[in-house]
Amino acid sequence: MLIRAARFAALTQKSHAFYLVDDFLAALEISGAPASALVQAETDAAQALRGARHIFTITSGLGESVRARYGVSATTLPLAFEPAPRPVGPVQRQIIYVGSINFLYAEGMRHLIRLMDKLRQNDAADLKLRLTVSPEVAAKAFGALPPFVLSSPVATSDGLAQEIASSLFAFLPYSFSSREKNMVTTSFPSKSMEYLAYARSIVVYGPDYGVATRLFRDMQLPTVASSLEELEDTLRLHLSSPPDHSFAYRRYLTEFHSLSAIRKTICTALGLDPGGQRP
Repeated sequence: MLIRAARFAALTQKSHAFYLVDDFLAALEISGAPASALVQAETDAAQALRGARHIFTITSGLGESVRARYGVSATTLPLAFEPAPRPVGPVQRQIIYVGSINFLYAEGMRHLIRLMDKLRQNDAADLKLRLTVSPEVAAKAFGALPPFVLSSPVATSDGLAQEIASSLFAFLPYSFSSREKNMVTTSFPSKSMEYLAYARSIVVYGPDYGVATRLFRDMQLPTVASSLEELEDTLRLHLSSPPDHSFAYRRYLTEFHSLSAIRKTICTALGLDPGGQRP
């Protein structure tokens, strides 16, 4: 897609910019593409990127990867997101994970399920895990689900906001495997937008180099767990005294993900005034 877009821009003689949301070469590497295909893709991508007026990337980690791999500079441009009002209601003894279950997230989910099973043997017998995929998809990822794991799609965005807002925390895991390090360093989970908008608390569980881990630490957003021991401590804390960090999360969204913030970033990078014209 990147290369086709560059060719189209060249044919029409149009100035253009790219917005990169993932490292497609990393995905090719993980898929087992032959070395010759990787070399050709990298050569073609470098040529396409160098012909662009500007490069935007969804995360700073992806921008660093683009600079190192292709020799071009990039501006970090977060996703635009302006949330609806946060639902108000009682907190349930429930942890929620939103979205697909793939190789980037499955390991962390298994750690959480085992930990919840352990804690339920003592003083957390009513603790539940809420997934938003079909039972068939969840069973394919984890095998037979324990009774405390509830898995079904949420029909509406309002319903999803309510589920997130009423949970002890929203869970954001990332793989610790070195094989996925590049993707963990560069990719941004879109589910985090709903988490930041509606969650009382978010728990990022992943390696120190992960994009979510770095973001939360850089922005001083709670909470990050980088080991199974830290995850257990964090879960016990939420069970004993459920925190509410929703104000900090929504303040971060307003500052960095609002339409006005995104517009300012784009205009500054492209040398445009607020009206969208060159100064």
